[in-house]
Amino acid sequence: MVLLRRVVTGKLETQLIEGEFYPKAFKADAKASFNAPNTYKVIAVMDLDGDGKIEVVVGSQYYEGGATTIYRCGQRRPRLCSPWLVECEADFARLGLYQNVPSF
Repeated sequence: MVLLRRVVTGKLETQLIEGEFYPKAFKADAKASFNAPNTYKVIAVMDLDGDGKIEVVVGSQYYEGGATTIYRCGQRRPRLCSPWLVECEADFARLGLYQNVPSF
């Protein structure tokens, strides 16, 4: 999970950016559901689009692949950015976000 800890309207808050929870493990039998949890890693924290607001770039991996997601830190809660900001991985390479980032 990825958490953001900051002061909002004078109070310290811990906010979930991205994550998943499995409070109860499933038993290995034919009737049980299958859990394949994601792993999450913060790739970058920066102002990607120059609007003065910080974005958090989160990489996630699971058994079939991975994704890169960008969240904008608004005044109250982090929110998912517009798809145009995350569509092109070449922009991440150009910005240097993939340099020296350990693999999952």
